[in-house]
Amino acid sequence: MPSGTVFLIKSHYNLILCAGFDTTHTADPEEAEALSVIRGMDAAHRLGLDRVLILTDCQLLVQAFHDRPEVLSWGALTLAPDIRGLADRFQGFILEYVDRRFNDTEGRLLDFLKDAAEEGIINSSQITKGFGRLIDNVEDLSLDILSARELSQSLISKAASEGWLCASSLKSFSFQQEKHLEDNAARFFKIKIQLIIQEYFLSGDILEVISSLDLDNNTSFSVELSALFVIKLITMAMDRKNREKEMASVLLTSLSFPVEGFVNGFVMLVETADDTALDIPDVVEDLSMFLARAVVDEVLTPQYLDEIGAQCTGEDSIGSKAIKMARSLVRPRLSGERILRCWGGGDSSKPGWAIEDVKDLESS
Repeated sequence: MPSGTVFLIKSHYNLILCAGFDTTHTADPEEAEALSVIRGMDAAHRLGLDRVLILTDCQLLVQAFHDRPEVLSWGALTLAPDIRGLADRFQGFILEYVDRRFNDTEGRLLDFLKDAAEEGIINSSQITKGFGRLIDNVEDLSLDILSARELSQSLISKAASEGWLCASSLKSFSFQQEKHLEDNAARFFKIKIQLIIQEYFLSGDILEVISSLDLDNNTSFSVELSALFVIKLITMAMDRKNREKEMASVLLTSLSFPVEGFVNGFVMLVETADDTALDIPDVVEDLSMFLARAVVDEVLTPQYLDEIGAQCTGEDSIGSKAIKMARSLVRPRLSGERILRCWGGGDSSKPGWAIEDVKDLESS
């Protein structure tokens, strides 16, 4: 019978890395599911992934994979040895069964939140604040999940109809014209710069970045777009290795952005550091080093650290800690040389700041 095999590969940040579809002839839907698993595993291997979790609603296939029965007469089960063979390619591999009813992610999420609210695990203020942050970040989410706005609206509508969320206390989903970063031009720019930065991390070609941004012909590059680029560049670098962090700092020194663009970009990074920490645990150390490096590279003046710090709310916030640590980094005499070598730049024969050194400075 004609059937379709389809797979979707996501990162642990829920970003779609790859998707595939093929029309094939299979004996039954379960065999089509097994083929989907195999093709997804092969695609994951080609992507260079070394740890994989596969969720499938074919329970017999999962049992055959784990139990290794001697008799594999049924169509889908005959493919279990192929799956085991492919699994050896990965350092970590898990194949788990998930009930088809659980494909309703939205329903499961709402049930979980409703139960948490009824049990008193979270209160109404926390629920409102959480959905408020969702609204604030929906445009960024739309870069990876095209239907993020619609899904978020649906979640809020259903939660309100069930009576455990007060929708009237939330912000509107309108574009809010006073927020210049949320217009369509900015959304397109975010998509464009993500591709530019990814290519830069691969090639290291600064001139190509300048050309792609058309900086040579656009002497009045807006403060808003400059800030967006700074945010995206540093956020992507913080989630990568020292090589990319060093490349990001070098690139900042080569961009003819208005100084307000750099300042506003760092302000937003500091303000959102608490959220960033959920995905990047070392955000305090990384962000403080980017701030200190920007001062040493004369992208920012030391006075701007105070201006950026003034935007922080609460001394215990992660952003405030990053500012405090950045000040500690730039304060010692001759600290500039060590900061320049923090990610392997400059004279690599001499040691730069290590994470442990940064933490010691922060606590002193």
